[in-house]
Amino acid sequence: MTAAGIRAIHVNATKLDLAPIERLHAESIEFFMRVTGTPLLAAPIVVVWLPVDASVGEAGGAAGRDGFLANVVVRDGAPLPEETPLTLHVLLHEQFHQLVRPPTPLPTWLNESLAEFYARRAAEEARLDAGARAVLEARYPPLDAAPRVRLLQIQREIDAGNGENYARLYIDGSNFWMAVHRAIVANGHAAGIDDLMPLLLARPVPTAELPASWIGSLREAAGPAFDELMARFVGS
Repeated sequence: MTAAGIRAIHVNATKLDLAPIERLHAESIEFFMRVTGTPLLAAPIVVVWLPVDASVGEAGGAAGRDGFLANVVVRDGAPLPEETPLTLHVLLHEQFHQLVRPPTPLPTWLNESLAEFYARRAAEEARLDAGARAVLEARYPPLDAAPRVRLLQIQREIDAGNGENYARLYIDGSNFWMAVHRAIVANGHAAGIDDLMPLLLARPVPTAELPASWIGSLREAAGPAFDELMARFVGS
């Protein structure tokens, strides 16, 4: 398939019907190219779908520069329909990782939280059916819930070799960006954070903290709500 000038090759080692996934993938690539400002890629993206038995665990994924592996949860070799939303989500999360080419490597908390947030946004933009989206969104707490550990604290733990709270980067991290996105919409910018994201990703992030240039742009777009969200989710 080709989307936004990018070629993608799906290699299927399962019995999964890839036709609806390829449609979602194509629309998501076009969305991701818009929000990341990524230049066209010379090499095709290769997606390899590998089965993982339901007795082993849930779907996971791993991305390299031009290819990634994604799991399909199966039982007796057959994909489980109830696990399909997570299969799609893994695809979207890993695809965002691949297309983001920042001037400096993003700190782990920022990298994972943005990929998770934009996997959720792509499901909205690509019109994933309401039932599948409800399954995905049920994994996240309400946006007004206070996270147990702030994101910069988790980053410090990771830097010290402690990954106990790593999964919170996906849950609370994506909730942080979703709350910022909605605050920007509420402040009169219909596209939310999407129009701002290419400009942000073009700016270096030299340390674990959000740079002042990011904070200034986000505060201007979201209004006073941004400082409260930073304090509640990110910390110092």
